[in-house]
Amino acid sequence: MLIVIFVNQLKERAEKLESWRMQAKKHEEKKAEKKDLLHKRSSLWVDEAELEKEITNVVIATTYL
Repeated sequence: MLIVIFVNQLKERAEKLESWRMQAKKHEEKKAEKKDLLHKRSSLWVDEAELEKEITNVVIATTYL
């Protein structure tokens, strides 16, 4: 009888540990996805015509103190 209880407790512990590992793995995957997305967004190229327009706007809109 005690052996059966002990075996059941070991099974429950193993299941909890596996559940915890899966949650930690999912958390790490989400973290990696966010990092990858941020990396992709930050490496987008700006259209040259758009860049020239923005530079012109900044130069024109400069205010002197």
